[in-house]
Amino acid sequence: MTVISIVGLLMSGCTKKQAATATTTDDYFPDVDRTTLVTPATRKWESTTASSASTVDKQLSQTNLKVGSTLKIKVSRYGLAGLVRVTSTTSVRLENFTYNGTCTQGIQVYLASSNKLKEPVIDLGISNAVYTDTTKDYPFPSNITINDVDSFVFWCSKDTDPTYSDKLY
Repeated sequence: MTVISIVGLLMSGCTKKQAATATTTDDYFPDVDRTTLVTPATRKWESTTASSASTVDKQLSQTNLKVGSTLKIKVSRYGLAGLVRVTSTTSVRLENFTYNGTCTQGIQVYLASSNKLKEPVIDLGISNAVYTDTTKDYPFPSNITINDVDSFVFWCSKDTDPTYSDKLY
């Protein structure tokens, strides 16, 4: 009988315990507003509330990532050098632009879409003259943004295809 009492005593101490309350991230960070978040992989604003979701301009957030992008230009054949900088969603700056003027048939310098390099979107109006460390801002026409162009093109007229092209960002 003593064996049954000891077993009973041991069994009563081994009852199932209640599970502890689960801790959420809100318990650790109660003051964080979770209605608007930034997804790190895409850098896009996301909202969990319907009213603010309609006011977030996702295209603008993607466009703003392009502002500040630069392209270094270097083509020995024509002494072409410089830097193209995206200064805003509607302008670029050509910095320290150098060109030796040796393309005798004339040149075209413009911004284009990479899938249509032979079709200028924004002509930079650079003539066939000598340029030395020239810096100039180029505002876009009112109906064009940085989303419409992604390439810088230099084309000497004697060449059948663009002489030099590269992506801005």
